[in-house]
Amino acid sequence: MFALSPNQPLAQLYHTSWSAKQGVTGLVTALAQTTDGYLWVGTTDGLLRFDGISFERYQPAEGSLIATSISALMAVPDGGLWVGFNRGGASFVRNGRVTNYSDSDGFPVSTVRCFARDQTGTIWAAVVGGFVHLEGRRWHENSSDWHYPGETAWALLVDRDGILWVATGSQIVYLRPGEKRFQSTGIRAAKVFALLQAPDGSIWFNDDLRKHFVVFRHVKGEAIQVVQDLDLPAGSAIFDHNGALWTGEDGLTRFAAPTRQRGTKLLQTAERFSEAEGLSNARVQTMLEDREGNVWVGTDGGLDIETLPGFLCAADHSAWWLARTIKSGQGRGAVHRP
Repeated sequence: MFALSPNQPLAQLYHTSWSAKQGVTGLVTALAQTTDGYLWVGTTDGLLRFDGISFERYQPAEGSLIATSISALMAVPDGGLWVGFNRGGASFVRNGRVTNYSDSDGFPVSTVRCFARDQTGTIWAAVVGGFVHLEGRRWHENSSDWHYPGETAWALLVDRDGILWVATGSQIVYLRPGEKRFQSTGIRAAKVFALLQAPDGSIWFNDDLRKHFVVFRHVKGEAIQVVQDLDLPAGSAIFDHNGALWTGEDGLTRFAAPTRQRGTKLLQTAERFSEAEGLSNARVQTMLEDREGNVWVGTDGGLDIETLPGFLCAADHSAWWLARTIKSGQGRGAVHRP
């Protein structure tokens, strides 16, 4: 793993962007990387697959996706890819085959916000007006039997201990592994677009109403404790392998060591990257760190990548890299550094 160094200024990273001219049409709303190395790009105009050279509008060998406007993606360990749509419904793609889910299977007919997979392999989906999980072929609502306080979910996170965290639209709740009863953290939250875990185990979420990041800790046997409240808006966010926090709102921002700084000191470490520096659009919708440590950014104007100068990666458009990958038996699109 060659994760981006927090000591390398953001402005000095190698940056490449793709737009409609290169085949990335529509708003980029979701990103995922499957086990075969392919990068998947969900847009309002369809599902794209990137092999390191070009973008291909994906069409399954068997079946077809139920819609084109995509709102959520999630790769899973068996090589499959979950696809959620703006107008409702979900598709599961694996080995060129697609399985579709709609209202007849119990899946809500409204925008899919995100997916999550817990330690048992259960798939959860947060949907506008619904929060469901998959059992066999059918989706089931997490109703009063689960003591879930609401009818919708904004964001989902399964942490390193297997705990499922959910932003309900009014508070943050959680479900421990093996249990079927959600518990409240006591932390209020309105719309949450970013819910993630830091390298030190703390949970971070952005409250869109207050435009604040709230940080709390959950230690087994102890009360949940809020440790930070930052005046920091973010529509999307990730932690990279070096522990840097990347946020997207009005452009791209990176904080090199967020878990070691507090309040104003943290905000003073911000490095920003905007359209003036080459970002495809100021409105950042989604972000992903791939296995090589490259950070991909989906915007309303296209797709961007930030990587270390001098390292061979998908952004190099290298036919030699692709040919060597195929020759090595890794399969087309597998991301390996020569």
